[in-house]
Amino acid sequence: MSKFYRTADRTVLLELFGPGESVENLKSLKANTTDAAYEYCNLHGLWKAEV
Repeated sequence: MSKFYRTADRTVLLELFGPGESVENLKSLKANTTDAAYEYCNLHGLWKAEV
């Protein structure tokens, strides 16, 4: 089971506990959230223009 917390600076903290949690699950979660953030920024045009 997992618990998510959001801090004041918008950092998401993840607490893993219980049987069945693994490093592979955490890696998968990181990849999925990174992809989701990338898609969100693309969708909303949030990338800064490079000079």
